[in-house]
Amino acid sequence: MLARNTSAFQHITPIAPADDHREVNEKILSSMTATWLWRMKQLEKGIVEVRCRQTLLEIEDFYSEQEGENQFELLEMKGEDAKYDDYRVLINLVE
Repeated sequence: MLARNTSAFQHITPIAPADDHREVNEKILSSMTATWLWRMKQLEKGIVEVRCRQTLLEIEDFYSEQEGENQFELLEMKGEDAKYDDYRVLINLVE
């Protein structure tokens, strides 16, 4: 079992016992909120993307042309398909 610390599971070897769990959770929540707001803006504009090797260059070009912060840095996939790709799950390619 993997856990950040031993607060919930006392008899494990924690993977990050020195990290402040509140700070880590705030960082995760902040990232999730920023991603959600970003995706909602895309949906308001009618933009839906399918990220995979075949669309990588097109998506890179699209985000490099956007003004403001570098949106491409927010993307999980840098050069290959995401490990847990929601689209592949939806079309039943992930077991």
